[in-house]
Amino acid sequence: MELYFNAASAISPLGSFENESISLQPPDRALGYFVSREPDYRNTIDKKLLRRMSKFIKMAVAGSVDCLAAAGLEQPDAIITGTGLGCLTDTIDFLQQMNENAETLLNPTAFMQSTHNTASGQIALLLGCKNLNITFSQKNISFESALLHAKMMLNGDGYRNILVGGIDEITPESHGLISQTSCMRKFEGEYPVTAGEGAAFFILSNRQTEKTLARFDGISIFNGAAADSSFSDSFSRFFDESCPDADHFDLLITGSHPSDEVYHLLSEKTGDQKILRFKDYCGEYDTSTSFALWLALELIGGRVEGSPGSRPERVLIHNQGSGPCHSLLKVTAC
Repeated sequence: MELYFNAASAISPLGSFENESISLQPPDRALGYFVSREPDYRNTIDKKLLRRMSKFIKMAVAGSVDCLAAAGLEQPDAIITGTGLGCLTDTIDFLQQMNENAETLLNPTAFMQSTHNTASGQIALLLGCKNLNITFSQKNISFESALLHAKMMLNGDGYRNILVGGIDEITPESHGLISQTSCMRKFEGEYPVTAGEGAAFFILSNRQTEKTLARFDGISIFNGAAADSSFSDSFSRFFDESCPDADHFDLLITGSHPSDEVYHLLSEKTGDQKILRFKDYCGEYDTSTSFALWLALELIGGRVEGSPGSRPERVLIHNQGSGPCHSLLKVTAC
């Protein structure tokens, strides 16, 4: 069954929300990490509700509401999100309260909003949506897991439009911990890796409409180092099935680093001129693939200024995080 992306919305360091077009200019690295250029949430969320929302929840709610509006939907048939670290701001607030108040007289709000499924729950409450609601938290394949689950559901009966999203935020505290550990790969020189954040939402449907942005051609998730034969087999299988003719492959958007072994494998398959490194614009975070997918849809729609080459019709997305997990997605203009 063919599946389609009928709407997309993102809040990112590129300032992508509610803009008709964006410019591919790397964000400011002054803080040592990328932060999202947040919109005026009062245009999307009731001011009374905003008071109790952290940035994580604001980005998720605003992105989902905007995405549904773009698709012309009031409610989705299901809400499926992915997040690697969840609502960090409320988690940190709650832990600080525990420490400062000797674990007594704690405000429950921060605790209730610190769980990973807070975003999807808040979206459902705002929409009054009582349909299926799932949150995946599988590190750097959290969004891919959500997207794969939505794909399987739409191939069955009873579902037509599913809201799928990926959300992660960064705080000074979390960036400090990331910098001290091996949670994020570290590269210096010409291509430094910068931590980031963002939220991106999509309407995935088994029905094509006049609002359709692109066709969803497939997704694959696999483990292994680039030197392993199993990795090469998995990669080549998906590549050959999705893009049997390299001349018909317009662009590859990757989260790999030029010093990675897999980057050289990609270069051999596509040529350097067909590769765009998306983390130069959003940073490294667990659900950054959602930004890459949104960027691919924008490129296909011709809404990106300064994009490499001509307007692509077939885009392959590859991502890898600090672990051995890799993911591949393909979207095609309709």
